[in-house]
Amino acid sequence: MNMVAQIAKAFQKILELSLSFLEEKMNFQELEEKLQKAVNGMGKDILEVILQAKDEEIKKDRGRRSTWEIVRKNDSRTILTPFGDITYERSYYRNKTTGEYLHLLDTYTGFKKRKRIDPLLEALILENATECSYQKAGREILPQGEDFTVSPEVVKRLVHHSPRNQSMDFPQKSGGTVMLP
Repeated sequence: MNMVAQIAKAFQKILELSLSFLEEKMNFQELEEKLQKAVNGMGKDILEVILQAKDEEIKKDRGRRSTWEIVRKNDSRTILTPFGDITYERSYYRNKTTGEYLHLLDTYTGFKKRKRIDPLLEALILENATECSYQKAGREILPQGEDFTVSPEVVKRLVHHSPRNQSMDFPQKSGGTVMLP
């Protein structure tokens, strides 16, 4: 199924939910719950389809062919996004000049090696962690009904390794009182 057809199918589901509510086949709370689930599902589907399409575009790019050669196709990767887990397949390349190996799609999207959380979700977790506990920040940031959470340890690591915290000078303790710089 092509990208446009998949996206249209997701919008059709939302339309069907709206009609069910208008025809009084469900109450407003049911509509909200089902709509939220459908929108998150649609977001996941759209992201997966777009990532697959971008990988194909990179493969076909003539400029890329002069510098990078495909080593492997269909390497699977799962990333946690604000919509939930998305899984996509991408190609693995070798630079003909330097010998460097990369998944060009990951470089294009900003997904770093061995990181499972996308940059937008990281930012939302960091924002949430300033207002509540690490456990709550990791649990409440994801869509309802998902079977996963971001552990408090991961939230702590994100907070302590964020560029914002690395550039800050933290106050030093002296004799039980906090000394400001």
